[in-house]
Amino acid sequence: MALSDREKFIMHMIAVMTLATMGEPIDIQLLQKEIRKGRVRKLTDKEVNQLWEDMKEEILNGKAVYDEMVASLGMNNDVFKRFASKPKRRGRTNDEYDDEMTFDNDM
Repeated sequence: MALSDREKFIMHMIAVMTLATMGEPIDIQLLQKEIRKGRVRKLTDKEVNQLWEDMKEEILNGKAVYDEMVASLGMNNDVFKRFASKPKRRGRTNDEYDDEMTFDNDM
């Protein structure tokens, strides 16, 4: 069974946002345009905007769940051992890096 264009959009956005946490900040608007052009041509501007708003809301609402899960597991859990070394921030502090990774660049 093939993914719908909505599912493809969500999958590509989440994949790239995840990869971006390991490197340089991303241009959300450019990314959305490239994904639409290359993978989800049938989605309208309105659908993409609504999907993006829904994704942002879910990410923000889900943060508490993830924070609680991480706290209950503890940093010595095997799940976290693979991620013990953080990516280089190229001279930026964690706060500066986090500021660049906000999701304020809406379409």
